[in-house]
Amino acid sequence: MARCQVSRSPHWYVLGPNVLRLEIDETFLIGFFGEERNQNIKVWLSLENTEGMKIDYQDVTVASKDKPVERTMRLSANHIKASISDANKWKPKHAQVTAIFNDGTNYTEELTIVYNTGFLIVQTDKPLYTPNEGVSVRVLSLDEGLRISTKKPVIIDIMREGGRVREGGRE
Repeated sequence: MARCQVSRSPHWYVLGPNVLRLEIDETFLIGFFGEERNQNIKVWLSLENTEGMKIDYQDVTVASKDKPVERTMRLSANHIKASISDANKWKPKHAQVTAIFNDGTNYTEELTIVYNTGFLIVQTDKPLYTPNEGVSVRVLSLDEGLRISTKKPVIIDIMREGGRVREGGRE
């Protein structure tokens, strides 16, 4: 979990992941320690080298120290596209979560952007095969919620000894 914390009274915090997955709702916990009530905290995401571009801005009111607020923020492909210009064709590797607290103090934490999310599970019908025996393979593409993913096609190349690729079951 990434941590944003400032050590003044009250002690504010923003807790969240240390990586930001593209097109996934990421959960952040926002709160404070101290006796004050109804504290306002502004929180947003931004991409590296994009001054002033705020993504998923949140204006959060935390009622008391015992009731931190949970918020989700999302980095989308559209945010990435908007950050890329003709002069600057890089795909960002980092984003920042920034928090501005009631007293004007701000804190920024850098997060790594993960573009490939989900899981790919490859199963065979048995653990060991003999030469020239047929192999049955099942491939499951799952999203972060472990549901079947249909967003991207799965392409499989099966390599034989010697580097030859089997295409559609034929050499």
